Amino acid sequence: MSYITLLVLASINLVNVSLKTELGKMQQALGVEDGTDPTSFKLCSRDEYDDITKEKERLVQEVRQLKKVADSKHKQIKKLQLHHQDQVREMEGRLMQEEDNAVGLREEIKNKEVDIAKMRKTLKDLAEQNQDLLSLKMTLHEKIKKQERVISSEKFQLNQRVAKELSECTKEMQNLVQVCLQSAEGLEPNVSMLLGIRSNSSMSVDEGHPTETEEEARKRLLGDLQQIRQNIDILRGHLSDKYAESVGNNCITQ
Repeated sequence: MSYITLLVLASINLVNVSLKTELGKMQQALGVEDGTDPTSFKLCSRDEYDDITKEKERLVQEVRQLKKVADSKHKQIKKLQLHHQDQVREMEGRLMQEEDNAVGLREEIKNKEVDIAKMRKTLKDLAEQNQDLLSLKMTLHEKIKKQERVISSEKFQLNQRVAKELSECTKEMQNLVQVCLQSAEGLEPNVSMLLGIRSNSSMSVDEGHPTETEEEARKRLLGDLQQIRQNIDILRGHLSDKYAESVGNNCITQ
């Protein structure tokens, strides 16, 4: 039973009690026994009494109807309260789930932040190592360039020595070929060339190429060798002619 219904019934009971109390007082004042028909008091007619009775019954029916309406409203309110409670419980469950999810997300974010911090430290270490490697690379590059310069200098000096020796050999060969040509032509051979004695002028000429490049030295040596080959061909021709002449003379003598 709803709170409103209880209030209505309580009001009706109070009215009934009040009416009964007034009726009892009136009966005592009139000297009428309890249970006497009210119409005998001549306070109202039978029709008025019937109207009052009907009004009372109507009010009772109205109270019953109001009670039914109140009970229906109470049921609806209770149903709404239960539905609201279910919604509240559902919302509380969702809220708890969201809180759990939020806690999980906070933990995940915390772990991500830890991982990011580790990655940053790793990247920093890698950057430092990369810088060290770059410094080492530059140092090695400088050492390699220095070593290459040393090797290039040694190679250049060695090439100069080889070129000088080839030049010396070429000149010696040229001198010997010249002596042989002089002998083949019946001329007096150059004793200095024969003995390998060089003049100061020739020595200064031999040492007069300190600034020539390797390519220029090769071209110069190639020219000297070609000249020697030409002289050798000339010498071969003279020797062949002399040999033929000697063979002819031997044939005539025999």
